[in-house]
Amino acid sequence: MEGSQIQQGTMGSTQQGTFSPGNQKALSEFIALLKDKIPELQLETGDKSEIEADIATIEAQIASNRPKSGIIKESIGSIRRVLEGAAGTFAATELLKYLPALEQFFSQLPQ
Repeated sequence: MEGSQIQQGTMGSTQQGTFSPGNQKALSEFIALLKDKIPELQLETGDKSEIEADIATIEAQIASNRPKSGIIKESIGSIRRVLEGAAGTFAATELLKYLPALEQFFSQLPQ
C-alpha cells in the first residue's frame, strides 16, 4: 500500500495528505482526455453540463495552492456516474478504465 494514512485510537488528532505532482499529472491527463472525448460520449444536455462543471471544478482544484481532495473525489464520482450512463459508447468505456486508480488515490487522502 502506498500513500496511505492510518490513525487508530486517537482523539482530536488530524492528518494531512499530499497531492503530489505525479498524481496531479495523472488527473490532468485524464481531464484532458475527457475534454477531448466529450463529443463522442453523445451526452444529453444536462449530463454534458454536469460533466463540464465537474471538469471546471477539478481544474480549479488542481490550480489551487491547497487542492481539496474531498471536492476532487466528489467530482470524480460525479464524472463516473455520467460516464456509466453513457457506457454504450466506446469513449465512455475507455474513460471509465482510468477512474479506479484516481478514485483509490483520492479515497486515501483526508477530506
